[in-house]
Amino acid sequence: MVTMAWKLHAVLESACVSAGDVSLPAYALLVGAFEKEQGLPLKVARARFDALFGFDCLASVLEQRELTERVRNADNRREFALCATRRGVAHVERVDGALALGIIGYAHDLTETTFEQLVGRMSSLASQADGVSGTAALFPSMLLRALCAYHEIAVRESLLLGMSSLQAALLCAVDAEEGVLQGAARWPVAESILEQQFDELRGKGLVDAEGAALSEEGIARADAFCQGVRARLGGMLDARSEAFVDELCDLCDFAIYALM
Repeated sequence: MVTMAWKLHAVLESACVSAGDVSLPAYALLVGAFEKEQGLPLKVARARFDALFGFDCLASVLEQRELTERVRNADNRREFALCATRRGVAHVERVDGALALGIIGYAHDLTETTFEQLVGRMSSLASQADGVSGTAALFPSMLLRALCAYHEIAVRESLLLGMSSLQAALLCAVDAEEGVLQGAARWPVAESILEQQFDELRGKGLVDAEGAALSEEGIARADAFCQGVRARLGGMLDARSEAFVDELCDLCDFAIYALM
């Protein structure tokens, strides 16, 4: 899951900025407003996005670009919801397509059937989690938010272990015997950067000279990283049940074979 989540976040973040000029967390908030017919209640939006991403900053960006607006609740005049404007709806439709193209362009062996299966699983999980109504994006807010939360948590956990998040993902890939350097083309970063990161890992005594196996310390750090990320991610997903987190992990595992 860790390796896949790092790759998937990198691909989607790049596509989101390129096609929509917004960060992935801001886009995830926009999709959250888009998915609900009555908009996303501000209390819910703040609870989901504030701790890691800073809700006010994200909402300000979307509102300044006229992608969202705050609408008063007709039943309770003191409550507001964040709603997608017409421009916001068009923005979601454009960026959602760009994200799909980014994934398809990156995963050269992806078949139409496998892509449909992946989209179906994402939609099913989003419906179960957030009650997404009729009009839904291919990439639901829940999944985008989980990936963004993973990235932020991965950065924090890796720093605690004296690494970058990419180095931590590389350790996990080596631990899973994925043949990182042999499959460098499947990483959304330049091969020269992978080599640089491996040189640092070798210098720290975490991988062998060929970058094919972890030292005991490397194994310990990879395990600590994975356990820390999973524990924090589960806590960030609105205190979801363990079964839900397991299902999200299964989705990522499926995507490993579908995309990577």
